Amino acid sequence: MSNFILLIVVVILGSINSIGVKVGLRFFSFFFFVFLRFFIGFIALALFLKKSFNFALFKRKKLVIASLISTVNVVLFTYGIQRTTVISTSILYTLSPLVVGIISHIFLGARYRTNEILGAIVGFFGA
Repeated sequence: MSNFILLIVVVILGSINSIGVKVGLRFFSFFFFVFLRFFIGFIALALFLKKSFNFALFKRKKLVIASLISTVNVVLFTYGIQRTTVISTSILYTLSPLVVGIISHIFLGARYRTNEILGAIVGFFGA
């Protein structure tokens, strides 16, 4: 039961993220929101990983590249929400995994299992 409640909380927080950023950008700068998002994420990770963190992970090139790409994702989301409506931003942000899947299939020849395709379809209709 507690996992279900946690899931509900995460869904609610995720769904109000765009609205909160859009309203907050009226009062604070774009850079403040990007900083705040990363700072809160850092604190949350630090609480869970305070003793078991392995700094050797930073030596892995793929992890560093993935982290930089994720950073660009957050920065562009926050910048984009300044320039358009919340609905447009949410739809684009939600559909981005579907677009990446299609592009990776076309250009990289990625193969997907049936349950992954069904998940993408459900996500598309949920957007």
